[in-house]
Amino acid sequence: MSVAGKKIRWMTTVVVPLTAFGLLAGCSKSPANSDSSNASGTKAPVAAKDITIALSNSFIGNPWRQTMVKIFEQAANDAKSKGLIKGFSTNNTAQNTATEQIGQIKSLILKKPSAILINSASPTALNTVIKQACDAGIVVITFDSVASEPCEYNLAADLTKYGEMGADSVIKAMGGKGNVIVVRGVVGSQPDKLIYNGQMSVIKKAPGIKILSVLQGEASNSVTQQSVQSALPSLPNVDGVITGGSTYGALQAFEAAGKQLPFGNFSNDGTDLALWQQLKAKDPKFKAASVRPDPGQSSFALYEAIAIVKGATVPKSLIMPNLLITEDTFAKWIAVTPPSATAARYWNQEQTLAGIAAQASGKEMPALDIPSSAP
Repeated sequence: MSVAGKKIRWMTTVVVPLTAFGLLAGCSKSPANSDSSNASGTKAPVAAKDITIALSNSFIGNPWRQTMVKIFEQAANDAKSKGLIKGFSTNNTAQNTATEQIGQIKSLILKKPSAILINSASPTALNTVIKQACDAGIVVITFDSVASEPCEYNLAADLTKYGEMGADSVIKAMGGKGNVIVVRGVVGSQPDKLIYNGQMSVIKKAPGIKILSVLQGEASNSVTQQSVQSALPSLPNVDGVITGGSTYGALQAFEAAGKQLPFGNFSNDGTDLALWQQLKAKDPKFKAASVRPDPGQSSFALYEAIAIVKGATVPKSLIMPNLLITEDTFAKWIAVTPPSATAARYWNQEQTLAGIAAQASGKEMPALDIPSSAP
């Protein structure tokens, strides 16, 4: 029996404004200030025929990361076919540990790529090896799960706000009172910390909410289902589930246990969108929305790296817009988001440069059209 077959008391909206903050001015060829200069160690612009880009990804075990890698490779192949880069490499770690990723990056430094794009296993543990890469003249961009070495460029979503809005939607659906479980994302990652901090800041302001348990779900529906399923026998009635992007897995656990499905919020994972579609078919009055950081930021990071390597001045910190799916856009998004993937945008070179220019001047990144095909 599917989740859609149960009586469902909820579905709430999560809306995150596409607001840029903390941006440094200067996207033209002339430096605007020292922080937005090419501080990653590049000494001179590099010709396209010599540019190589390496991706270092700390985790590959959920659809978001898998979609992110697929879009990076799509962008890299496009860039190579257009003569923008010489080549690229994709490097995934198996254990999601900083130690493993440090060793991987050290090996990449020896190969002397023009730039390394890093989805980091830790906000701090990689700083030393990132500094080594910068000192070797390699441009370093950390994205999604960012690090904190001053020489790197950062590309991140407003994850704290994402956590705040997700928790707030569940609490409001519960009428401000009741028992919740919180399911965290990828262990030790910066996104998980930011999302969790946002969730906790909202929960602390709701005296009627009691946290029964904080579980680990690795931002994976299957892991979340196992984690919740193991915890449920020892828990009293659960009124709400607050996750960092794996609500579907939590609901599967409640269904398997024969329990009333709690209040929750959607991810834009393909399995969540399929559930949304089932619920809409069952009840035409059903309404929901979804938001999540955009896996397509890997394509933005690639074109950003090319711009920096070629000598452009780019702000050291950029904020990617979260990906919002509404009732009005749902049909188009589910058509291009299979259950095994996550809804994502593809940023081409022109769109990336426009996004950089917008944020450099303190504006939001331009909105992109919904893609016409799956990544």
